[in-house]
Amino acid sequence: AAPVATELPQSLRCQDMLHFDLQKYDLRGAAAELLERAGVGCFPEGSRSLEEFQAEKSIFRSFAARQKLHECVAQDIAFLRAYESLVCEVVVPWLRSRAQALGELDQRPTRFSYQFPPTLRVQPGQSNEFKRPHRDAEYGHQVGELNFWMPLTNYSQMTQATLWVESSPG
Repeated sequence: AAPVATELPQSLRCQDMLHFDLQKYDLRGAAAELLERAGVGCFPEGSRSLEEFQAEKSIFRSFAARQKLHECVAQDIAFLRAYESLVCEVVVPWLRSRAQALGELDQRPTRFSYQFPPTLRVQPGQSNEFKRPHRDAEYGHQVGELNFWMPLTNYSQMTQATLWVESSPG
């Protein structure tokens, strides 16, 4: 991981929405193809809708099963290309522009780092499963890190999972 010199400026610690072309950056389609090959569940016959993906129960409770999915992500060239295109062509330019507009970044060249491979999380659909909220610092994440959460399904109808903005460390 690249070293972080300072904490994330307060002006960037806020919820925002980033819009992009879903057809050009088709992580949803790439994720469906990946899941079809990953062996962590299945789609009903004739469907490749992520909303209908039936995950194996082990993916929610077993480190080994989650590790298997992580390895599949790390080896899936099509998914990684779609992800990297989105990051390099959309997310980084948007973040640079936003930081400059807020006065947090001058015109000098700036290096941005991002997670590679990304984390692909499978949710249990409508369920009473509960996972306690966590802070990224509990998992060794850096203080200057931003999360870009991109649900690939309609989370409000499917899982009601969410990401809360941590406005200050702790």
